[in-house]
Order: sequence, then structure tokens, then C-alpha cells
Amino acid sequence: MPDKVPVIRKFEIEEEIGERAKNLLGSQRHFLFAPERFSAISGGFGSGKSFVLVLKGVILSAAIPRNVGSLLCWHGTDVEKRLVPLFMEEVCPRSWIKSWNKNKKVCVLKNGSVVSFDHIKDRTAASSSGAATGRIGSNWGWFGVDQAEEILEDQWNALASRLRLPRAPRKFGFCSLNPAGRDWLWAKFFQKVRPWQKDENNKALPLDGKYYQVLRQAANTLGVCVNSEENRISNGGFVEDAYFDSLLDTYGIQWVERFVWGQFDDFKGRMFQDFSGGLVDYEDASVHVIDDFPIPRNWSLTTGIDVGGDSPWAVVPIYADEQGNLIVTNGFHNRTGRVSEVAQWIKRNLPWNDNRSTFVLDPENKVATIELSDHGIFCQNAIKDINPGLLRMEGYLHVQKHRDLPHWFEETQPAHKFVKFRGKGSPKMFVFKSANVVRKELDTCKWDPEKTDKQYKSSTARWDCIDSIRYVVMTKPEPSKIGEDFGDKWLNMEKIDRGAAEEWRALDRKRAMMRGATKNALRDMDREDEVRGVKGENDIATHKSKYDWEGSDL
Repeated sequence: MPDKVPVIRKFEIEEEIGERAKNLLGSQRHFLFAPERFSAISGGFGSGKSFVLVLKGVILSAAIPRNVGSLLCWHGTDVEKRLVPLFMEEVCPRSWIKSWNKNKKVCVLKNGSVVSFDHIKDRTAASSSGAATGRIGSNWGWFGVDQAEEILEDQWNALASRLRLPRAPRKFGFCSLNPAGRDWLWAKFFQKVRPWQKDENNKALPLDGKYYQVLRQAANTLGVCVNSEENRISNGGFVEDAYFDSLLDTYGIQWVERFVWGQFDDFKGRMFQDFSGGLVDYEDASVHVIDDFPIPRNWSLTTGIDVGGDSPWAVVPIYADEQGNLIVTNGFHNRTGRVSEVAQWIKRNLPWNDNRSTFVLDPENKVATIELSDHGIFCQNAIKDINPGLLRMEGYLHVQKHRDLPHWFEETQPAHKFVKFRGKGSPKMFVFKSANVVRKELDTCKWDPEKTDKQYKSSTARWDCIDSIRYVVMTKPEPSKIGEDFGDKWLNMEKIDRGAAEEWRALDRKRAMMRGATKNALRDMDREDEVRGVKGENDIATHKSKYDWEGSDL
């Protein structure tokens, strides 16, 4: 006769979970206690979706002895970084846990229920449709998918087909998601979503006094669409108002409607709507486009590299000032199959050998990475996530109305330009006038009208610079430190003899180039003309300010 399995009694659930349930938002309560077989909660940043998803799984496992369920994400790293900590540290009482297998990521509760943590991506790779998966070979009483917008409908259906555990009297499949346009999740759960009403300042208002909508568009199906501002402290939530105020200031209206107010409208038209490159008439350029000026030596440099060949390279240098603003300067945009030509340009035009410099490159181009390293240019692997990178770019390019222009703007830009933009807000990314290719791409980059949430590309319309900028912003560049010299050993000499200091710096750069060339398989770069254009005594001009000095490396 099998051993009797301990039961987690109703009063234990009420004592341990009841306090958490009391503090739930209205949207979370509707999702948590939904009787429908399939349910989804959709919302923007800070709406508490992942927490209530895990809580629902814990309650189903506690209420039904020997239940079997799984919490899943598309990426394995998301499971480890988000779902497991939520379950172990915030949601499931420690007294309920009988065992935890860290390697297999399987938790057994004291009532015999099993909760596994898994990812979907690797196990579906063998199938072209993504529906076949060895990961879901067991029978379940429930499953929950976090960030379900990352999976396909076939994968959801494959998961649902495993809801056949005989001892579970009722079975549930549920998910949380960020809206991703008119995709399969919208078609299944959210077609009846209504747009939020707006006030005179174009801010979303509650519908019927609520910041969420409960939708039942099919039998046994529930969708809860959440405006993240429900979770403001001033609205009875748990996240400080300043967080949401920052989101509203940082992003343009399309992104706010999607990632704060939780709407499902497809992205349309130009991608960066606050930016105007002024390519026809420079006077029409937005505040982002600035006249070139010598870059201060303490500003850190991150250079994004999108590898070319038959198509143009995109080597985009981006400096960070002391306030965290990014300044995009002119780069290398030629077609060439010779990595030596790219390395030569970098060494002539950038402080490539300084401690302040970082290079970021597409990790799939291993040959280019190796060949650049032969020239002494060592690259980090870029994070290639497209839409997260575009979202972060939007945060830098959006003109925040309450943000002041950078401290260097008045000193480096024409007086009429400073007067024109003063007091009208500021972005966090600026582009040199000379960076024509970057200006053109930011001006013309758009969403694909035929594909949901996809960047438009064709055989003639390419956005290589956009890719390079994405690589840089995904590194989260830190503000430069004030007055940091990055190990320049000639600063003291510069105070006495600026010309001599420049000559020694030029010699150091030449020596560094030659040292890099000794281990270089591509010897065609080892020529004297490699150091042409390196600043020396003849480049010295009258010192006027810290933005116009003789020792600039550019």
C-alpha cells in the first residue's frame, strides 16, 4: 500500500498565500482566479504579470495533491533569472518545498505535486514549425508560459495537448505577455480590446474606473489587458509613480501605447519619429543633429561594427559624455572584403588603443573578429536582440520635454541653434553633421507594413548603421568620469609643452601599430602610410576651451 501523501490544507493555503492574494491588483485577481481553461494576462512594464503567473501555478500545485505543472519561457536564461527566483524567493512558502533539484530545475512540494521549470527554444529547434518538442513529454495538470509573445501558436498548441493528467480534476493553460501587435495571441485572447480614452495631455484614462479590461471572446478563454499605470502607488499599486513618469518621458507615443498602456496596435511608419536628419535643408534638422566638435579626451568610446563585404561595413563610433548622453560621430561605411582596410581606418581615426575604447561586433562574424584581433583591435560580442535594441534606441532618441540640453551644447554649437532648441527638451543621443549615413538611416528607417513588428528591409534599403547603434546601446554605456585621463602618461608633459606631448603620443600610436603588426597575418597593412593623418606638431591650434584643444585624438 503506497505511503499516504501529506495534504496542503485549505487553511494553510489561506494563511500562506492569502496575504499575498489580498494585496493583488484587480487585474491580477481576475487572472489568478479565472475558471477558464485558458487565460492570458497582457500588460506593459511594471504591471506584475510574471508574479501572478507564478502564483497561479503555486496555488494549483498546492490545492491538488500530486499535481504536475510546468513554468516555461522561450529562453533558458529567462527561466533561471526570472521564474526560478520568483518561485523560490517570493511566492512559494519554504515549508511547502520537499525537494529541489537544481540541475533539472524540478521542485517537489510536500503534497507530492511536481513543478518543473523549462525553456522551449532548444527543444523545438529540430522542427520547422516549432510544434514538435521532446521537452513536453509528460502529462500536465497545468502549465504557465512567461513572455508568451516569443513563442509560436503551434508551440502553444503543443503545450496545451499535454493537459491530460488524469488525477487533476480541472486543467489550466495560462500565460503572461507583452503586447506584440496583431499576432496570434491578440487573435486568440484580445481582439475585443478597446483603446484607452485620453485626457487633454494625451495621457491614458481608465475605462469604467479601471486600468484593465477583462475579455471573454471565446468559450473557456479569458484575456486580461492591463494598463501598467494600474500599478502606480497613487492608483493603489506598488510601484512608485516616478518609475511610470520616467517611462512616459523616455519613449515616444507608439512605444508608450505598447509597453506602458498595453495596446496591441501594430507599429507603423517611421521608426524614430522625433528624429529629423535635415538631409535636404540642414536648418530643418532636429535637435539631435549637431555641428562637429573635438571630442574631449575623457569621453569613453564604444564602436559598433556591422560587418560588410559586398554590402557596406558600418563602423559607428559613439562617445558617452559625463551625463550619459551618446554622441554618434562619422564612421566607416565602404564596401570592402579586406578587414585590413577597416582596421587601418579605425587606427587612423579613433583612439583605438586607449583604455576608454570598446569595440562591439556581431558574434556570428567570427572571421572578422579574428582578423581584427590580428590588428590589435579586440571586439566584444554584440547582443543582437532586435526589438529590445530598437526600444532602447527609441529611449535615447526621444526628446524628453523636461530634460535640459547637455552642458556642452551651448559652448560647441552655433548661438542661433542653442537659442532655437533651448527649453524645448532634449534627447540622450546626438549625431554629428558629418555622419551623413547615420543621419539618413535614422531618418528613413521604418516598420515593415507587411510584417508585424519587423524592421523593413529590402535589397536596396539597408540599415547597417542602425544595427551597429543597436549593438552599442545594448552594452548600456556608462557616463564618462569627469577628468579621467585613461592612463595618458603624457598629461603632465602637456602642461609644460603641448607640442612635445603630441609628438610623443603620435610616436606611441605608431609603435602600437607596429607591435600589432608583428603578429598579423595580413602584412599588407604594415606600411608607413598607416600613420598618415596622425596628429602631431603641425596640427596644434590655439587652445580655446576643453572642447577645442590641440591634443584631440580625432
